[in-house]
Amino acid sequence: MFSMKKILAIAGAGAMLVSVAACGSGTAGDDGGKKEISFQTWNLKNDKYTPYFEALIKAYEKDHPDVTVKWLDAPSDGYEDKLSSQAAAGELPDIVDGGNSILYGLAKAGALLDVSKQAPDAEKDYYEGAWKSVTMQGNGVEKGAYGLPWYVNDGPTYWNTELMQKCGLDPNKIPTTWDEYSPPATPSCRTARMSIWAPRWATTPKI
Repeated sequence: MFSMKKILAIAGAGAMLVSVAACGSGTAGDDGGKKEISFQTWNLKNDKYTPYFEALIKAYEKDHPDVTVKWLDAPSDGYEDKLSSQAAAGELPDIVDGGNSILYGLAKAGALLDVSKQAPDAEKDYYEGAWKSVTMQGNGVEKGAYGLPWYVNDGPTYWNTELMQKCGLDPNKIPTTWDEYSPPATPSCRTARMSIWAPRWATTPKI
């Protein structure tokens, strides 16, 4: 049963998280003993993605006539709170779309499957960094991969060349490492920080 969910997740910001309910929980209904799998995305029912997911689900159901995929979608506002509430109520869908910010909390709460145990061969399908992004450990969480990476995204970064020059940096030599990304520890540069790690002369917009 899990192998089906694995395929669906891989084919589909973020990671696909497989809830503990997914392990053998496909709900058998009166429709000839079909099993229903719930699959929840994050604000993806729209003109761009709906045709893709509907075609994907249709193709999968054709190849697996004993399975029905129920596609759920939730708006962006309050989505992570919704996941937390669903997990607390024991109503988390079999597969959910979620970012790393919610991954750890759900894993610690015992709401997610350890994919590295349930599907140990899945790791080879991903880049090392992508797999590490869903691997959690410590503070009550046993080391494991608690999701399936399903896309890698990198937004554009805009540089304030004036502030870079004030910090003694060359706007024509954009930082390529985290050490270079941190501005010099001078008074003028310390005040140019957006946070303890992100300098104000560079900002990555949320897209």
